[in-house]
Amino acid sequence: MAGERDVQAGVAGGKAAVTGAIDGRPVAATEALSPAGRGSHAGRRYALLDVLRYVAALMVAVMHWGLELEGPYRSLYSLPIVGYLIRHGGLGVPIFFVISGFVILESATRAPGWRAFVFARVTRLFPGLFVCMAVVLAVGSHFINPYRTPVSSFVNSVFLTFTITHVQPLATQLWTLVVELKFYAAVALLLWIVPVIFRSRTGLIALIVVWQGLILSPALQPSSTTLAAVSSVVSLDFAAAYFLLGISVNLLMGLDRAIEVAVVPVVLVNAYFVREVLFRRLHGWEAVCVGCFTALIAISTRVKTTERARRTARILGSASYLMYLLHEQVGMAFLMEFRAHVTEHIQIAVIGAAAFVTAASIGLAMFIEQPIQRWLKRQVTMRPRLAPPRRHMLTPGS
Repeated sequence: MAGERDVQAGVAGGKAAVTGAIDGRPVAATEALSPAGRGSHAGRRYALLDVLRYVAALMVAVMHWGLELEGPYRSLYSLPIVGYLIRHGGLGVPIFFVISGFVILESATRAPGWRAFVFARVTRLFPGLFVCMAVVLAVGSHFINPYRTPVSSFVNSVFLTFTITHVQPLATQLWTLVVELKFYAAVALLLWIVPVIFRSRTGLIALIVVWQGLILSPALQPSSTTLAAVSSVVSLDFAAAYFLLGISVNLLMGLDRAIEVAVVPVVLVNAYFVREVLFRRLHGWEAVCVGCFTALIAISTRVKTTERARRTARILGSASYLMYLLHEQVGMAFLMEFRAHVTEHIQIAVIGAAAFVTAASIGLAMFIEQPIQRWLKRQVTMRPRLAPPRRHMLTPGS
């Protein structure tokens, strides 16, 4: 299939370009006020953020299909605006990373501890991954190309160990989930070692500054194999700037309208990462596109919608993760069959493939992924706690 050409198509500089990605289901609020913002935002889903997540997944999907159908896709590339988003659909990857940084901050600040945070991330990531890889294995083997080692590819794809074992993954876009997993691990580690960081804006600003300082430190420049490995971990495979941009935008939107002491450092941090991402990593219309999405992410907490619009956006947002995982094989298989048996009109075929993958993702999310997640959460909340052992005190008559 398409390999990691989504990065080349959308982002200069390799994997700096997802997941989201594809995170963002908020858990119940445990604090009345978090450093990310006022308590009125706690535990809420933002309709605009769900829509942006879906659009980013759709951009990546349609771009991947074009890499396999380059000839017929030329008519789509000529469309105004839409054609650019299709050709540069790899930009959905950094958009996902920014969204992930934006929403993970609230999840971390509200988590009662690092164990709860890890459990929330595991239940968010792996049930859908397991379900989608089972579907991808079946569909890809039958309609695309049989995998050389199907069982090994499935196991390494589900546990995201293919970068260690060098086994062919079932879907090339899984590398972005590895980056996401590193980001979650870093946040969990900080929650375990220095949880006080997440209790104030000052601590979060210090975290951002120190993190970026380590990335830029000459001591961690990849001059050797060991330093290259350390640099890869700290920089999250060059994607850290996107995560940190999302975190800093969240902090900016959480400021009060009144002048606060935290205004200046938060604004400076935002200005730095806007410059780092939009003027150094991206160029031209790529920077404009990601900048517009980042602005929409920023205002997503302030946009008010109707209940029907929120429900629709919630459905699309919940299915975006599965759509991202399924699109390469399932969408491509649909395109091939549709063009072979219905019509070769590429616009109709792409719209049909997008609708089919969306519907399949919604169905899998509602009837398989979410029930598994609810079951896992019940197992944890209903697990009996062992009572502390009683101490037998000696009495004068014993």
